[in-house]
Amino acid sequence: MSFWPDVLKYTDYRKYLAAVLRTAKRKDRKFTVTDFATCLGLVHRVQVYLILERKRNLSQTAVMRMTKLCKLKKRSALYFEYLVLWQDTDSEILQNEYFKRMCRINPRLKSMAKKLNRKRRFGRKRK
Repeated sequence: MSFWPDVLKYTDYRKYLAAVLRTAKRKDRKFTVTDFATCLGLVHRVQVYLILERKRNLSQTAVMRMTKLCKLKKRSALYFEYLVLWQDTDSEILQNEYFKRMCRINPRLKSMAKKLNRKRRFGRKRK
C-alpha cells in the first residue's frame, strides 16, 4: 500500500495536490514546495501556489509527472488525468464527457452527478 493519498477520494485535483504536498512534507521534513515544483517540471515554486489558488492550470506534462511521482496505477492515473481535464475545460460538453469517464472509473461519483446537474440547472443566473 502506498503512503500517498488515494486520488479516487478527490473531486478537486488541487486539493489532491495539496494533500500530496502535505504527505511528502510529513514523510521528509526537508521536502519543500520548490522540490515539489521540480518534481512536476515547473520552473518556480510560485507556479505551485498559483495552481493551488486556481490562478493557473496544471499542464499535461505536470499531470504525467504527478502520476509517476505518486506511482499511480493505470486506473488512478486515468482518473487523475480526467479530473484535471474536467476542471480545466470551459466547454460544458467536454466537462460532461470527462465526468462520465470519471464515473466509469469511480462509481461513487454517480451519486454526486445528480447534485452537479441540479446545481447547473438551478444555479444559473437569469438575465
